[in-house]
Amino acid sequence: MTNNGPGKLITFEGVDCCGKGTQIKAVQAWLANQQQLSTIEAGSIGPSFKCFSDHEPGGTLYGEAIRGILKNPDLTLPAIFAALREHSDYEFAQQFKPEENISYRRNGRTEIFLFMASRAEFADKIKPIIDNGAIVLADRLMDSTMAYQGYGKLQGDPKILEIINILNRFALNSLWPYLTFFIDIPIDVMYERMGKQPDEKNSFFEKKYPRETFERIRQGYQRIAELEPRRVKVIDGTKIAEEVTAAIIEILESAL
Repeated sequence: MTNNGPGKLITFEGVDCCGKGTQIKAVQAWLANQQQLSTIEAGSIGPSFKCFSDHEPGGTLYGEAIRGILKNPDLTLPAIFAALREHSDYEFAQQFKPEENISYRRNGRTEIFLFMASRAEFADKIKPIIDNGAIVLADRLMDSTMAYQGYGKLQGDPKILEIINILNRFALNSLWPYLTFFIDIPIDVMYERMGKQPDEKNSFFEKKYPRETFERIRQGYQRIAELEPRRVKVIDGTKIAEEVTAAIIEILESAL
């Protein structure tokens, strides 16, 4: 299912605060520079690849709505029910009282299906872009659900992992990453970095998942990398950002 054509899907994975966003910006800048250099060397301004970046869940109308429910249910759900309060089909909205103490808890299976719904829309958006020869850099994709919900929240149950794998392939509809960078950091480093960022950056997952869940998530990513070494490249995320970028670019120069 991996795309071996001119277009490529490259994903960036890891626990929260591992530096994915920083590295995606750096890689996008490097790819843009490579494109410019290749155009100059060719002596023309002919068609050449382009590079796009996006995040998942999200990136589409429905995906961003689902992203809000997943990451910030305390903000999203009251707004949804407020909008539906006068609609006769939604009695629950009329009874919903956001001022009451609401936990916003949900089970891991619910999270899996919400992610898959967003992923299906995301795949439909980026597949034509990749088919047209572009490189898409995605901040998270199917490995996040396997690590966070499969290994982390649902503790690596083999039957659940197989179901997630089937659902991922169904949602992505023949699309699959050409290359994945797993930026690995210890959970202590994750918590240290979380403490330095504004509280609004810490979403439902950071606030509600206990430490042992994050430890399983990291172990899940490590297991994914062990199972798919050709696709998943492990990068030491504890180094300074420039060193992390250099390690990624070294792999990209060989892979592309």
